[in-house]
Amino acid sequence: MPKVNLPKSKSKGKGVYHSQTTLLGLSKHWFANHKSLSLDSLSRLLKTPLQSLLTWLVIAIALALPTALFLSLENIQKLGQGWRDNAQISVFLQQQAQPVAIDALFSTLLDYDEIENAELINAEQALAEFQRYSGLGDVLNILDDNPLPAVIVLYPQPRIDNPEKLSVLQGRIAREPLVDHVQLDMGWLKRLHEIVDLARRIVLSLACLLSVGVLLIVGNTIRLAIENRRDEIVIVKLVGGTNAFVRRPFLYTGWWYGVGGGILATVLLTIVSYWLSGPVSRLASLYQSSYQLSGLDIQLIIGVILGSGFLGWLGAWIAVSRHLYSIEPS
Repeated sequence: MPKVNLPKSKSKGKGVYHSQTTLLGLSKHWFANHKSLSLDSLSRLLKTPLQSLLTWLVIAIALALPTALFLSLENIQKLGQGWRDNAQISVFLQQQAQPVAIDALFSTLLDYDEIENAELINAEQALAEFQRYSGLGDVLNILDDNPLPAVIVLYPQPRIDNPEKLSVLQGRIAREPLVDHVQLDMGWLKRLHEIVDLARRIVLSLACLLSVGVLLIVGNTIRLAIENRRDEIVIVKLVGGTNAFVRRPFLYTGWWYGVGGGILATVLLTIVSYWLSGPVSRLASLYQSSYQLSGLDIQLIIGVILGSGFLGWLGAWIAVSRHLYSIEPS
């Protein structure tokens, strides 16, 4: 048995080793080829700095506009986070409710997961507050009984931040015993959410339109590059170069156009944010606020650069697909 199996084991081991070596060599060659083409594409762009800078600047402006609107929307939402302090649910209790039952209901409502805090205003406190602010104190003094019920004011958790969630919470509270009426003024909250939703749609629409603009800019630039290198493409195809091989450097060119435009866009937005941060802080201080303007964070910077690079690559791929296959050796 050993005499029979030993040669097979050695042969198999040599085959596996040869296969692994071949695969490793192919991988190194593939990475080296892509690295060479990528650096060569970047070098070609840097050899024409003015033309490349103008293309990068156009792409940067197209990207900076929707990103600036997105940042503005984020800052407006941050500035309006104080709405939660004013979000209140007023629970009016039945007139005949007893203090012990009111305290039990108050504890029950305070145990709701959706409730952050609560305040109990008994009938006497409600009457005193009404007299203080209504100017009808003399009229109320002639009444034999207090007409005002006890009220529990509820402050929802920050995560309960839209009218739908508040409506569900309102209905749940209304089913509690001793509750006569639950008041929730959601008109202003609905208007706020509609405005924010409209602003998001506008930003998204503008981003889509300008993304198409980036595709057209990169596509047209790549088309011109293909025409300028027509003779070179013909020679490569004559010696056996495939369309995939010829297409590769143009895809890297589109990628570098996109990445360069994304980097320039983030630089422009950072400068603008720094320029506006001082006046915004001084204006906020006049209203006794410590508000600070939020600029680009690292996640947004990476997202803009990678997204721009993808748009550049996609624009180049579209242009190459349309124009490269029409160039064939005669």
